[in-house]
Amino acid sequence: MKIPSFVWVILVVVLGVGFLAFLANNKNAQSMADATLPVQVEVYMDFNCPHCADFEPTVKAAREKYGEKANIQLKNLPFLTSGQTPDTSVEYSYAQIAAAKQGKGNEYAEGLFKWVTFAKSPNNNVFTYSEDEKALFASSAVRVDGLAEFLGLDLTKFSQDRVSDEVKAEMRKQKEDALKIMGAPSTPSVFFYGKLFKMTTYDDFDAKIDAYIKQAEANQNK
Repeated sequence: MKIPSFVWVILVVVLGVGFLAFLANNKNAQSMADATLPVQVEVYMDFNCPHCADFEPTVKAAREKYGEKANIQLKNLPFLTSGQTPDTSVEYSYAQIAAAKQGKGNEYAEGLFKWVTFAKSPNNNVFTYSEDEKALFASSAVRVDGLAEFLGLDLTKFSQDRVSDEVKAEMRKQKEDALKIMGAPSTPSVFFYGKLFKMTTYDDFDAKIDAYIKQAEANQNK
């Protein structure tokens, strides 16, 4: 029996889509064969993302647990307040990168997540707060300069850096690097050695780092 031409067209389309999906999955496959220390991890966040705030304690715990064996870098992927005035997702990203230029990027990120979460729900169970943090966060809406002062940053340098072309260019690069692979923005997103890692639960993050470290150590001993 002769197969109608329209059936062949459908088959070609289906197979083409399947092949593209295979390529995409292969591109982001989590191969550990060439793992090295420190394990390279990038965590993309938007400071207005509640799931990112939930994930922040897991990221902090992993840094403390694995130390120099894992290079866990926070990267910015601001998009949730795009088109709004003010675009706080972008403003917070500039502030975090400016703080990183003074060696306190991780501390600033944690503090910002704490303040944004506190502003929405002071009695949240995501974070614990010191009395000084409670006093600051209850005193006003989120202030990027207020957090910088609280963390002991050089305020003049911080204020100059966060509006500088250099910081703006760095934020754009971080965002573009993620979108080249992801296509559409989604946070939190995790990359190992530049490849997207699909998390089912936050526990997967710790388990994957542990597995990469073990493989990297085994590679060293070959």
